[in-house]
Amino acid sequence: MSACLINLGISFGSRFELTGDVSDLSEAISVEQRAVLLTPDGHPDMPRYLNNLGTSFHSRFQPTSDLSDLSEAISIYQYAVQLTPNSHASMPVLLKNLGDSFRSRFNLTGDFSSIHIATSIFQKSATSIGHPSARLEAAYRWAQLSKTHNLPCPVTAYGVAIDLISEIAGTDRTIEQRHTSHKDLKFNHTGCIGRIYSW
Repeated sequence: MSACLINLGISFGSRFELTGDVSDLSEAISVEQRAVLLTPDGHPDMPRYLNNLGTSFHSRFQPTSDLSDLSEAISIYQYAVQLTPNSHASMPVLLKNLGDSFRSRFNLTGDFSSIHIATSIFQKSATSIGHPSARLEAAYRWAQLSKTHNLPCPVTAYGVAIDLISEIAGTDRTIEQRHTSHKDLKFNHTGCIGRIYSW
């Protein structure tokens, strides 16, 4: 039942992306909250369900700037991270989403502590174990925030990003594997390279 409810929530989220109707996100939140409530403690899918719920709250915050939705997203992402082993492959994604929420809080409130928290989380995501495309996104955010706000280690962050680009486009992979990795990237890493080398 929980998995079906999560899939329904994803469908509502996809419809919101097409129509911009915020009520679809409210529906997504409703069914995803029910999925979480129906999932027993210790269930291996709980962090994934929480991640989806946090994403729906964060998505609803974006068009409304409702701080309560953003606060819910942060709390839910933090709980998902807490339930996930450090070596789990999904950890970079969970951390990146949590970092994005703190970055959104800074953009809304101007609270500079949120930038420090976001940068630290992006650094942890970029240097954790897991899918390199999520780690690359986090490394790029880490580097950009460090550079923009005069925080320590932007050079280190760009170095991590370059290493991850090399890993994703590794010459030891088959052409099919490299093509799949490139499709998995959620942003244009060619643009990322340009920004890295123009820094």
